Amino acid sequence: MRRRPDRALLLLLPPLLLFVVSGAARVDAAGKLLALRAARVSEFVADRAAADWGYADQLTSLFTSFGEPPPRGLIARLSAEHPLMQQRIDRLAGL
Repeated sequence: MRRRPDRALLLLLPPLLLFVVSGAARVDAAGKLLALRAARVSEFVADRAAADWGYADQLTSLFTSFGEPPPRGLIARLSAEHPLMQQRIDRLAGL
């Protein structure tokens, strides 16, 4: 004899699937934010290498010429692929 699925279990299945899918989406979003953070940190490392090779003044001049407005809001900052130009200029000046 074939057993029928419990009705209560069938009622719990859609919310359970939604929870699992939304959990995966949260993990994916967190992973993307961490990858973007790593990309911004690597830009500072590259700037330091350029300064060590004697290109700090040229790099500072280049960053100053961009004149880009900084991203507004927390989400925009967290999703930025590059650090703020002013942060990069300030770090280069401190080297």
